[in-house]
Amino acid sequence: AGDALHAIAVGVHQGMDVNSSGVVSRTTDGGATWLDDAPDGGVPAPMGMNVYTWVEMASPDLAFITSIGKLLVSTDGGAAWTAYREADWRPLMGPTLQGVSFANETTGWIVGTNGLVRRTTDGGAAWTPLDPPFADAAIVGVLARDATHLWTWSGRDGSDPGSGYSGGMLARSVDGGATWTVVFRDEAREVHRVFMLNNAEGWMISNSSAGPRLEHTTDGGATWTDMPIPSGAMGVPDYSWDVYFFDRCEGLLLVESTDNTLVFYTRDRVATWEDQDLASLRVVIPLPIPIRARLTNFDFASRDDGYAAGFHESLVSYASDGPGPGCGGGIGPGGGADEGCGCRATGQGGSAAGLFCLAAFVAVLVRRRL
Repeated sequence: AGDALHAIAVGVHQGMDVNSSGVVSRTTDGGATWLDDAPDGGVPAPMGMNVYTWVEMASPDLAFITSIGKLLVSTDGGAAWTAYREADWRPLMGPTLQGVSFANETTGWIVGTNGLVRRTTDGGAAWTPLDPPFADAAIVGVLARDATHLWTWSGRDGSDPGSGYSGGMLARSVDGGATWTVVFRDEAREVHRVFMLNNAEGWMISNSSAGPRLEHTTDGGATWTDMPIPSGAMGVPDYSWDVYFFDRCEGLLLVESTDNTLVFYTRDRVATWEDQDLASLRVVIPLPIPIRARLTNFDFASRDDGYAAGFHESLVSYASDGPGPGCGGGIGPGGGADEGCGCRATGQGGSAAGLFCLAAFVAVLVRRRL
């Protein structure tokens, strides 16, 4: 999300037409309407099989989409796209760009297979190669919190027959990617997401044959402490998808149990989790009955405006009527104060109990095309 009104979602179209294998959807009205597109940036992919792996909005106008053999760049909020590619990059042949993160509108990073790491300081016009954390690292994600602090991660999810979970890696940099400290590598797990509230405190979720794992750091990712993952009305989680915190106390955890989405909310720094009721969340598709939505990603423009996306090209908008008193310590390099714990307990609206307004989060389900 670029702001409360502008957002872009990317994914893989699940229809029968290979010419629409990838889809890019954008909204300029806070999720009320969405426009679908399949941009190639002027670099057509064979058979029109556009693949989009991740999206980042550095501002409401400046957006980036990673793909295979190219990076798509938009300066008008996704209305038009151009492609950045290097001489040895080939569409659908590699390298696969898998993550992009911007600290501000000028400074950002892209990562991918074969140890690909690039940095820009001019808003994506030019990219400088950087050494990866180690040779041939297959990096799947990157997060920049400012112009010098960033984290990268990887791992196989075990979905390929006989492959199992493997290659779990986490690395961190305090000099913009010039040098790296490898926290761990080659572990039998898939690091799925790293979320840093600031340069010191953050959370990491991963998956392995032993199940999902949630960890917490207070030293910038040098060391991590395991935290319990709660169970909910829909069962015991068997896979983790996303984690997001608004401050040190208030956050969300997105997991699933046998294809059932579970969302947990904490307002006391993970001392307790509240299981959110997703019974009303359905995807209306050409089947006899609507099916239960499966969410995979959170993204928030602010603590009061955000989106979730998932399977079957479903998009969900969230809007809050504002926090309760005493909220503070928000996202950003200077954020993270303890003030704000329990700040939703006497919130102005939301659910009947006056807590986090997930009812608004699940009420607006945008049906995407099959």
